[in-house]
Formats: sequence, structure tokens, C-alpha cells
Amino acid sequence: MVKLFYSQAKRKSISLKVYNDKSITVFADKNQLDIALRNRVSNAIKFSNPRGEISIFLGCTEDATEIKISDSGVGMNQKQVDTILAGKGSAEITRGTDNEKGTGLGLIIVNDYVKNNNGTLSVHSKEGEGTTFTITMPMQN
Repeated sequence: MVKLFYSQAKRKSISLKVYNDKSITVFADKNQLDIALRNRVSNAIKFSNPRGEISIFLGCTEDATEIKISDSGVGMNQKQVDTILAGKGSAEITRGTDNEKGTGLGLIIVNDYVKNNNGTLSVHSKEGEGTTFTITMPMQN
């Protein structure tokens, strides 16, 4: 999936790094999970500064898989984070670091898809420092 984004990242000289130490399986609708992950990686590129870095961490506990997508981009304030987690949209168009358009509607879909698959979405962000989205999904038994 990450290969889909190499050209988009290359245009902004952003490095994409994936970290995982073993094969991971989750119970989830493949299409919904793919859309959620593609949206998160695409947005990480959109809101990262040129020559930035995006890290994708895949890990697991005894009963859950965690997928963390971290960027060193523009970040968000707490109000924006709260709006995302509440599943609310925004009429406000935001711009990426290369003037790309964003409305936040993709985040609403991501949040819905994660919940549809018994997962959770958490967000840690600081303006000017970047954002980490963590998707936690149940493990396959």
C-alpha cells in the first residue's frame, strides 16, 4: 500500500518509513481498512513540510493490532482533534503545505470505518510539530 504514495512523497522530498517486526492479521473489512490507511498516509503527505518524514508503525499486543501513522507536519490544535474524534465535519477548507485542498471529510470516513470494524482511532497532535494517528484493531484469533 505504501508504494502507492512514493511519487506523491517524492514530489515533496518526504521520506516514508515502515516499521514492523512480524506479520499481523486483523479482523476487518479489507476495503474499509485500505481506504482508512490510504487516507491517513495521503493526508500525512499533504500536511507535511518538504523534506519531512512519515513513519508507519505496525505492532500488536495480545489482543489488538496498532497502526500508527506519524508525520512531522503542521499539526492540529485540540479543537480540530476533538472535531475529528466526534465525527463532525468542517465547512472550512484547509490547505496542505503545497496548497493542496482538504476538508476533513476523509477523516470522518476513516473514523466511521474504524468503528465499523470494532476498532478505535486516536489522535495526538501539536501545532507546528506534527500528528500521530493510531488505529487500533482487534487481532484475529
